[in-house]
Amino acid sequence: MCLAENEEKNPWGPLHLELGYRREQNVVTVLAVEGLQSILGSGWDAEGYLSLVADHLAGLDRSYRPVMLLLIAQDTAGMLKREGWTKEKIKKFIHDQGRIPFSKYKKRFIDTRKVQGVPAWVLDTKDPRAMIPVPFMDHLLIVVAGGAGEKSMLLPVWAASPKVLSKEVQLPGNWEELLKNSRPSLE
Repeated sequence: MCLAENEEKNPWGPLHLELGYRREQNVVTVLAVEGLQSILGSGWDAEGYLSLVADHLAGLDRSYRPVMLLLIAQDTAGMLKREGWTKEKIKKFIHDQGRIPFSKYKKRFIDTRKVQGVPAWVLDTKDPRAMIPVPFMDHLLIVVAGGAGEKSMLLPVWAASPKVLSKEVQLPGNWEELLKNSRPSLE
């Protein structure tokens, strides 16, 4: 799958800024992702929408995901911004809400030996009611993509390839002319 960020409708700034690049740089990012998980934000307020995202994460079949990519539809991104949500607040909310009781975690992951990347403190937990984050992840990347609408996507990155690979792409000096000439004429 290939997609372009909708930078014009992104109220928080493009991903490449978060990854350490300058605004004027053209950057491509490559991730090895699994199947898409659709999240329909229609009719929800910000907290309700973010709770849906956290619930999707808590339902994943693996306890360790180094990177997750959340593609937020432009209308949902606008609603989140209007209600005062930043990328940092979104990430914290999802981290805090994407949890399950240890008893369920144990049954789903420890008893089935799906414990790659699980911190020792989880394996040493005794309280069945202790809340455990699912999944454990190093990064939640947030990208605004697509056109009008409220259909967002959650894309788990393969645990075998945890790196976010980004690289600046040098555009030719006549890029604007090439773009203009590539568009079909409406005449």
